[in-house]
Amino acid sequence: MNKNKLHILKFGGSSVANPENILKAVAIIKGRMQQFDVAVVVSALGGVTDELIALMDKSLGRDEVWRDRFSNLRDRHIKTLTALIGEDFDHPAVIQVESLLAELRGRLETIAHEQAISGRTRDHVLSYGERMSCRIFAAALGVNGVPAKPWESQHFVRTNNRFGDADVDSETTNKLIRRLLGERNGHVPVITGFIGSTAENEITTLGRSGSDYTASIIGEALRAKEVEIWSDVNGVLTADPRLADTAVTIPQLNYAEIAEMAHFGTKVLHPRTVLPLEQSGIPVTIRNTFEPGHSGTLISHDYVPSNGTLRAVALRKEIVLIGLRSSGLDRIHSLLTRAMEGLKAAGIDILFNASASADYGITFVVNAFQADQTVRVLRNIFEVEYAKGLIEEPAKLDNVSMVTVIGDRLQHDLGLSGAVLSVLGENQIAPLAMAKGVSNRHLTLLVHNEVERTAVQLLNDHFCVHGQRVRLFIAGTGTMGSELLRQIGPTSSPEYDLTVIGACDSQRMAWRPNGFKAS
Repeated sequence: MNKNKLHILKFGGSSVANPENILKAVAIIKGRMQQFDVAVVVSALGGVTDELIALMDKSLGRDEVWRDRFSNLRDRHIKTLTALIGEDFDHPAVIQVESLLAELRGRLETIAHEQAISGRTRDHVLSYGERMSCRIFAAALGVNGVPAKPWESQHFVRTNNRFGDADVDSETTNKLIRRLLGERNGHVPVITGFIGSTAENEITTLGRSGSDYTASIIGEALRAKEVEIWSDVNGVLTADPRLADTAVTIPQLNYAEIAEMAHFGTKVLHPRTVLPLEQSGIPVTIRNTFEPGHSGTLISHDYVPSNGTLRAVALRKEIVLIGLRSSGLDRIHSLLTRAMEGLKAAGIDILFNASASADYGITFVVNAFQADQTVRVLRNIFEVEYAKGLIEEPAKLDNVSMVTVIGDRLQHDLGLSGAVLSVLGENQIAPLAMAKGVSNRHLTLLVHNEVERTAVQLLNDHFCVHGQRVRLFIAGTGTMGSELLRQIGPTSSPEYDLTVIGACDSQRMAWRPNGFKAS
């Protein structure tokens, strides 16, 4: 083992969802340990964070069903653990997980009794998923011959008190990580992702997919050779494969590209994961726990041209469009500046903004959970203008999604934005608004929810996949047709992609839009 080459391996919820998946992750770690020193970051068992949110909502709503759901949650964790280590109920991991479950139940009882929940309490409840998972995972490593120690990251990830999406104090955090994890004494640290704590030791969370961010922070502090993110996909794809089944793996990206993709909805990485690694020059690989032989995606400083015209298309949902219309104001710049400054001061994340015209109004896109707050802030900012009738009541539209195409060619190819709009227009998709980023590496379009899937499919197929794509339907499966099918076989390469999607004879037809598997 090369102690000078530390790899941080982060396993997401799907990778630790059940005993079978955990054992796959254990096998990956054992393989890595033959070459490198290893530290592990884990998410909660798959689906547990959502279940903890549901438990809080049920207990807050006086719905006694939360007790049955809590019982199921407890059974899942204990059964997962004992399936890995055997029915040794005196094992330290079992005792610790049972203790955490008892604490969790107590907090849910308090929520049900008080019928109130603060951001502080919500974060504390959400922390239990990772805190139980790290003990289960460490125990699984132990019984498979790998000495391991569970670590709760709130002991060294220091944050502010922005509960739900806390900001990390990098300087303090780095010092604590180096002090506590710098010497590992032959044990693999299994660290909770997602959670930190304030200077007053109040538990905080880092936002959805925050475990990626935890791995990044630890990698920077310990000067890791590489950070590996293990999930259930073969790296970063050109689009969400659930929306575009023709999406393909992008072999290599640079930090700027993945940061933009994460911001605009690609869920492979937490948006803040990239910065610490970019500053330290630490590469990231995105790998598949269930296909460990696949090379996935490498993220580094290097730029490699894409196979397609553009790099990727991203979709962001759960957003709201807010329109601010003026009737008589002729200084839209002042209107926009005041609105932006006020919303930023209120902690509202503006995902998109565009001016409709010099004397008409502006459009904002915000996360759905901040929509009502956004309207209240705008009313306060323009209180005088409302009173004079110069600004209309903010209009909200919530059945919208953001579709963003990303690629360096947008910087240089002046006709590419028009080509994107043309492809959508040919398929009767008219964006509600559009905007280009300052970097000119992305073009964001607002579309109605009902056409989001079609928009992603079209843009992925036209701009992000192989330059040469052939979809073949064979009419006639006699001697010539059968021989053609035999010779085609699994024909694909970086230069072209050929797939048979259908065949027919005089009596039957077979049709599969995604293509037939070679047999």
